[in-house]
Amino acid sequence: MSAWERHEVRHPDGRRLTADLRVVDTLSRRDAAESTLARFVVEDGRPGVRVI
Repeated sequence: MSAWERHEVRHPDGRRLTADLRVVDTLSRRDAAESTLARFVVEDGRPGVRVI
């Protein structure tokens, strides 16, 4: 993938952790469009990572 990727962790409330994989369409422009490529959740008491 040519777009720059990063992740954001949200809702670390003790029962679940949600992470977003964010991308931009180009690195050459400061105003590049940004979007969420995937969202993941890990929940207390439930093994594994789920894609949501």
